[in-house]
Amino acid sequence: MALRSKIAILIALALGLGSIAYTLISPGGESKVAKLDAELRKIQAHNQKLSQNNRRLVLEVDALKRRKDYLERIAREELGLIRKDEVVLQLPAPARPPKMAKKQKNGQRVKDQN
Repeated sequence: MALRSKIAILIALALGLGSIAYTLISPGGESKVAKLDAELRKIQAHNQKLSQNNRRLVLEVDALKRRKDYLERIAREELGLIRKDEVVLQLPAPARPPKMAKKQKNGQRVKDQN
C-alpha cells in the first residue's frame, strides 16, 4: 500500500474513534445513548407485536379461503347472515325483576329507589 492510503486510513480511523468518544464523553452523551437504546427496545417490542398480529391475520385469511365452515361461522356471527331455509326468531329481552324492599332500622320496609 502506498504511504498516502495508509495515512488516509489512519486519519479516517482516528476521526471515527474521536466521534465515538465525543458522543460518549460530551454532556448528555451517555444519557442520549441510553434514551436511544430504550427507544430501540420499545420499537422492537412494537414490531414483534405487529409481526404476531400479521401472522394471525395470514392464518385467518387462509382459513377464510380454504375452510367453508369457518367462513360460514364468521358470516353468521359478525354479519348476521342466515341460510335461505332458516328463520330468525327475535325474542324481547327478559324483564328485569323489581328490586326487593330494604329493611330500615326502625323495622319499616322502604322500597329501593334504584
